[in-house]
Amino acid sequence: MSAPRSAIVVGGGLVGLLTAAELLQRGLHVTVLDSGEFARQASWAGGGILSPLAPWQEPEAITKLAALSMPRTQAWVEQFTADHGPDCELWTCGMRIMSPPQEAIQWAKRTRTTVVQEQSSLFLPDVAQLRTPRYGRAVVAWLDAHGADLCT
Repeated sequence: MSAPRSAIVVGGGLVGLLTAAELLQRGLHVTVLDSGEFARQASWAGGGILSPLAPWQEPEAITKLAALSMPRTQAWVEQFTADHGPDCELWTCGMRIMSPPQEAIQWAKRTRTTVVQEQSSLFLPDVAQLRTPRYGRAVVAWLDAHGADLCT
């Protein structure tokens, strides 16, 4: 019989906490270390918008990653808030770009991004946002309830 596998995650921001959650779900015993409070600093102050604000100005890899992460984030929010956390205020609100530059319109066509083009604006209906402080608290509560060691 082999010993249980374990992992140490250094950094208790959202990236570290979500990494810990993934490892925990894969059967590892997880310890998360942070020098301060969990899900604070940049994770606490983040705007919570789940896509680049000007995706046509970003490298293609960034916009692809954002497109892949949005449905995953929605699933995580549902999982982490089901029994353990506050409402993260996840909202698919869309984003309107007034007087969009031509490169934004070309980007939308090239990437087949769902857009509504109006006379003087471009609307991206799939852009979502959430409250990062609430999301962080929900992930911490979920990790604590599922046996992760959270050490400051």
